[in-house]
Amino acid sequence: MKSPISIRPYVPADYEAVRALYEIPGTFGGQFDEDRDSKERLVEQIAKDASSILLAEEGGRIVGTVSILADNRFAWLMRFAATDPRAIDMLCDEGCKILKERGHKQVLVYAPASDSSFDIRYKSLGFNKGDNYACFWKEI
Repeated sequence: MKSPISIRPYVPADYEAVRALYEIPGTFGGQFDEDRDSKERLVEQIAKDASSILLAEEGGRIVGTVSILADNRFAWLMRFAATDPRAIDMLCDEGCKILKERGHKQVLVYAPASDSSFDIRYKSLGFNKGDNYACFWKEI
């Protein structure tokens, strides 16, 4: 029987465990990016909003994470990565709860349009699929 999972905010001491999750190719949505996921960037983020990075913990081990990106208009759950599928459900629920408490009535997620596993996962979490869009970016 698996241990219970708890959800808590990220603290800087969690960095190596979170980075390891992002580096595992098989984690749901996990993909390490040196700029976005540097220790300094994560510290800056939680300094602005202590609950903007959530962790799922099982038996003292970090098994999942999600980031909340929100302002007064938009609310996103981003950077999902988990080694335990239960963590995704719990992180999604906690992220939505936080956003609802902040007055949001809708939350968005971002996923590659060509990966059907994301369709299955997000639909199982109660999300509606919108139209497919391409994301454009540039280095600045």
